[in-house]
Amino acid sequence: IFYNVASETNKDKAATAAPSLSDKARYTIVTHESPLKKSTRNSRTHIIRNKEGVPFICTIPNPAGSDEERSNSDEDPAPETAAPVSLDSLLQPLTGRCLVRNEGYWNYELCHRKTMRQFHAEPNGVRTEYSLGDFVSASEQSVKDGGEDMVVHNFEGGTNCDETGTGRATSIQYRCVPGDNDHLEAITEVATCQYVIRFATSAICNPGQRAAKPRPFKARDFLAPLAGSCFYRVEGWWTYEFCYGKHVRQFHQENKVTTADFLLGKFVEGENMRPEPVRPADGGDASYSQYYSQGTACDITGGLRKTEVQFVCAAEQHNVFHSIKEKASCEYVVVFYTALMCNHPAFQIQEDPLVQMDCYPADPTVYPMPSMPSID
Repeated sequence: IFYNVASETNKDKAATAAPSLSDKARYTIVTHESPLKKSTRNSRTHIIRNKEGVPFICTIPNPAGSDEERSNSDEDPAPETAAPVSLDSLLQPLTGRCLVRNEGYWNYELCHRKTMRQFHAEPNGVRTEYSLGDFVSASEQSVKDGGEDMVVHNFEGGTNCDETGTGRATSIQYRCVPGDNDHLEAITEVATCQYVIRFATSAICNPGQRAAKPRPFKARDFLAPLAGSCFYRVEGWWTYEFCYGKHVRQFHQENKVTTADFLLGKFVEGENMRPEPVRPADGGDASYSQYYSQGTACDITGGLRKTEVQFVCAAEQHNVFHSIKEKASCEYVVVFYTALMCNHPAFQIQEDPLVQMDCYPADPTVYPMPSMPSID
């Protein structure tokens, strides 16, 4: 535990050393045993104490594009020769993203460079969940069968495994798949509670083209696993059927005989399809819509019935026909919950990347131990 507190005798020194730390920034602190020896020209410096009151000189790199960074760059220009680009650095756009893959009963969620978990959620809210590990390391390896390089992220210390007595662990293999969107491609339990996940991405296919424009994300691509599937919802007398990419239907059966049947719209390729997810102005859930038209004629309006299907990210759900409402005569809105949509960047919760703070022992004669209240 560290505190950004200076002693009374050194308050002025600490105040002039650097601006205060941001409450919004996220830091990871790395402590060093040896005193600070390198230049702090391109860094901001803070005097920070641990819970025992021991002082440290902590440095944070100046933000790119800041006045300090530009000033220092003018005084001491960097060499023109750029450092080699690592494959792992090309995965930086995944920072802050969590991607989900469904495999039958289980959902698997990878939060890039953070956590890997396996979970199942019942409609009544009961959930079963296992941690498959926390991120510990990254490396680059060559694939024997294809010869191309891949990035491997290792996750360890997951939920304890009853069979082995150790924590679950996972190896994520990021492999080049040209032109493909980022997704969990395959999950294999190679040994008891030991997992290997193949992650398909085009980000590492051209390591020499770091500035290449990424392929646009198409929301419809993420829903491809729904093709050929139908989902049902019963509301009173009516049963509603949604067949992805085909139609929305309303019907009633008695003794397995259909006594009433209305087509609420059929999917017409390219017709009124919203290209990307949108987030309402009131800050509600983002959704991606498809429009199903040319349904059964409506006696009230004289037009044809039509339906908007809104796909909403629900990481704890599999695929659920959540609701249907008639917003106007013979015009319907279906809300469909799916974890598949959570993989689209528009549904990701973007977090600021961690800022590394390097802390070195400070001279206790310059920053003597303060009188601080005890902390349990």
